Amino acid sequence: MRIDIYSDTVCPWCYLGKRRSTRGRARPNTSRGRLAAFRAEFDVPVEGVDRETYMAARMPDQARLEQSHAELERLGEASAFISAST
Repeated sequence: MRIDIYSDTVCPWCYLGKRRSTRGRARPNTSRGRLAAFRAEFDVPVEGVDRETYMAARMPDQARLEQSHAELERLGEASAFISAST
């Protein structure tokens, strides 16, 4: 099976998805694939923007933003543990 992954290289959610998707490929005789960069946020200038300002504009509800970051951190830690143990 071939799996192509298109991922925004600066998006932490994309990184997590890519990491979780590709960890199985380290096993012999599993799927092949290709990783391609994809820019998900075209309105962000190439030189970047202040992260706090960007996130506040993107998700004005501070409690929801903190919840989203906590979930990303939890999933990232779980993914790192799974990857290290396989």
